[in-house]
Amino acid sequence: MSIIVLKGNSAQTRNTYYQFDTASEPIGEGGMGKVYRGRQINEQTNIGRDVAIKFMFEGLPQSVIDRARREASIRVVSENLVEMIDFIETTVQGPNNTIRYHYHVVSELLTGVMLADLLKGVTTTKDGRQIQFAQNLYKMYKEDRAAFALVIMKNIAAGIMTLHDKGFIHRDIDPTNIMVTEDGKIKLIDFGIAKKLPNHTSTTGDRLTTQDQTVTMTGQFIGKPHYAAPELVIGDIASQNESTDIYAMGILLYQLLVGKLPFTGPVSKVLQAQKETKTPVKHIEGMNHVADFRNVVAKATMKDQEKRYQTAAEFRVALDAVGTGNPIRQWIYYVAGAVAVVCIAIVCVLLWPGDNAQKDVKDELYHASTASEGWSHLQQQTDAASLYLQSRIYFNGVQLNDSIVIMKQNLSEIVHPDSLKAHELLETAYRQAPQDTKILYELGMDYYYGYDGGRGVEQNVDIAKVFFKQALVSAQQANDMPMQNRIQMMLNKYSTYD
Repeated sequence: MSIIVLKGNSAQTRNTYYQFDTASEPIGEGGMGKVYRGRQINEQTNIGRDVAIKFMFEGLPQSVIDRARREASIRVVSENLVEMIDFIETTVQGPNNTIRYHYHVVSELLTGVMLADLLKGVTTTKDGRQIQFAQNLYKMYKEDRAAFALVIMKNIAAGIMTLHDKGFIHRDIDPTNIMVTEDGKIKLIDFGIAKKLPNHTSTTGDRLTTQDQTVTMTGQFIGKPHYAAPELVIGDIASQNESTDIYAMGILLYQLLVGKLPFTGPVSKVLQAQKETKTPVKHIEGMNHVADFRNVVAKATMKDQEKRYQTAAEFRVALDAVGTGNPIRQWIYYVAGAVAVVCIAIVCVLLWPGDNAQKDVKDELYHASTASEGWSHLQQQTDAASLYLQSRIYFNGVQLNDSIVIMKQNLSEIVHPDSLKAHELLETAYRQAPQDTKILYELGMDYYYGYDGGRGVEQNVDIAKVFFKQALVSAQQANDMPMQNRIQMMLNKYSTYD
């Protein structure tokens, strides 16, 4: 075993370093480099987590290095997006005092199956590990393609909504860039050709920055031909905006419903069809709510950008309205969604005190420089969601998502693990929101494991089972497939007692 430590300039400012075993086998390999399983370690707390470290090949063009650097800089936290963590540049001295540069991209480690493989019936990882969530989804794909398509697309739309909200467009949405993970999540990956929009408060007229144009020249096609919007096909950088991603989501939805792509054949023929041929929605048939699905796909894949859904939220609302049987009701959903967004914005302004009242407390906690202030803001809140987050930050267990792990690292000097306090906060949140799926699930996990030898909460599998069953009902009512899968995995442990 030979451990290599990596530490870049950005990692130093966060008191973080990365390590991996040079004797280990790569977990993946692509055109730019090999990917290894590594660890991210906080020097002050020694808290670590597994990460994926891409070791880029030597001799790559500078444009490829620049693209990787920019990909790693897209730090967006979402359950439906892979988390990019760091870009590390190291140097070694070569012959004749020459300097050799090595580049590394650090990201969230995902264990699961690509959607492209799942559609072919593959539900195991490359090393043969069975992914139960993938198995459940494939069964759904074979038995109820419409329901399967909605689960996949609603998750991808949620991720794209977050990405767009942060001012980025993905431009490379396709099944090879979607992962179905072991922990019951559907994540969009690979921000290699994602672009920053200078004004992401509006859609029509958004333009890519000058820096982006130096990487992707006008008139140059990028992306995947079978999912490419017309403005991508002709390399019209000035017109690429949120609706470019919505076009790709429309094509993907068609593929999931029909079982094949709308345009096939030689690349030149596919690209021509993307510019000129309407998506053949007549092939969407043999399932419930055919007319609704046809309307969604047709609108999402309009050649004229202004006729498409203009935001990912609008696309998601259209998916939610499938099966309502009433276009007026769909409009009500759309208006309700818009009102909800406005209300959330108002609540955020009123809830968070400080110089910048609109600042999201989660963003504050996610950055070391503002984490202390964010913790102060969070402790002033007594709603169930805030109590739940406080509970997870106090929590002294291992099954936490990566964003909370980072928050805990940022707060390590002022917040010390306390399983009893974590459980008490969770109980208080439960009294306020007794139907909340995540709260019910975490209470079940508390009682199932009995953390800290009973000092946090004593193990009681019977109570745990009650909470898991309540959580499952709540997840089913919300049509939350990832949570249903996670809860069912825990309930399966009790099968011998039933």
